[in-house]
Amino acid sequence: MILAIIGTRRFSSPKAMRYAQLIITSEVLDLHWDSFVTGDITGSNKDGIDAAVKRICDAAGRECRIFTAADRTWIGGFKPRNILIAEACDELLCIRDPESSTYGSGWTAKHAKSLGKPVTRIEIS
Repeated sequence: MILAIIGTRRFSSPKAMRYAQLIITSEVLDLHWDSFVTGDITGSNKDGIDAAVKRICDAAGRECRIFTAADRTWIGGFKPRNILIAEACDELLCIRDPESSTYGSGWTAKHAKSLGKPVTRIEIS
């Protein structure tokens, strides 16, 4: 079973990111999951959910596949990448800050749901 973990690039509070890391750690340590997928880790995303997923998977010795956007646009880069993430997983976990100005993770969660995948959404602010 493959779990996609996606979410906010930047939380409005440091405490929110600590809560998100606890959730990610719990999922990564759950042996129900064979592996994990997430998005690319870019310069603007070093402290976001994607980076946390990769860092926590590496520390736990768990497999984590990273999908990279072809470019920094929605149509040519992020949307096709997010479609691949939704298609690659068996289930998706979306951890977002409701005050975030972007909605890529929310779009990906909706797409995964439209594919019949179970989706869990967690909002932390």
